[in-house]
Amino acid sequence: EEGAPAAAAADGGAPAAAGASPPSGARTEVYHGILLAYLDACRRRGFGHVHIWVEPPRLGDEYIFLGRPAAQHRPADRAWLRRWYVAVLEEAQRRGTVRRFGGMLDEFGGITSAREIPM
Repeated sequence: EEGAPAAAAADGGAPAAAGASPPSGARTEVYHGILLAYLDACRRRGFGHVHIWVEPPRLGDEYIFLGRPAAQHRPADRAWLRRWYVAVLEEAQRRGTVRRFGGMLDEFGGITSAREIPM
């Protein structure tokens, strides 16, 4: 079964931060494209589940996407990040790449161990 049982998504881009690179929303379009291509590649290789961790990194965490000029740093908002992923996954559904998606609690609320999550 193709799908992403854990996810969340966006509305086309967050408001531009001071010092953000123009044009507004261009980075979001590129990141959406990369994630859509990755999900499609997973589907074509036969993967039935994709798990996406939505919790934003905290300042001070070592995380590749925090490697931006100081003027472009802004605190990640969990709700915004969730909308960002939902937008990507909705587009993946429209394209037929993802059948369904939802939160981990919705999908696996009755498990007693992380080992019960399909890989």
